[in-house]
Amino acid sequence: MQKSAAPHKPLTIRIAEKVLADSPDHPLRHRAEFVLALDEVKEALKAGHSVRAIWRVLHEEGNVNCTYQAFRCSVNNLILSRPEGPDGQRPRYVGAAMS
Repeated sequence: MQKSAAPHKPLTIRIAEKVLADSPDHPLRHRAEFVLALDEVKEALKAGHSVRAIWRVLHEEGNVNCTYQAFRCSVNNLILSRPEGPDGQRPRYVGAAMS
């Protein structure tokens, strides 16, 4: 196994990039797109933007190509279901209602 002395990207980013490079029809493509936008999504949520507004901008820019419902599920599964702070509080889930 070859090791590089230079710093490299986190494993999650490398996996997402590989999934996107492998095939446009890869079953995990939407998840990979979301993972690549994860930091931006977290930042926008902390700033108070709605999940709908975040999805709309990322979708229009071509950064995510999934439906709003799939995007919302990724937000719930990868961001909101994981405690952020030392208090261990779990943030609320985003509902299915479209605004």
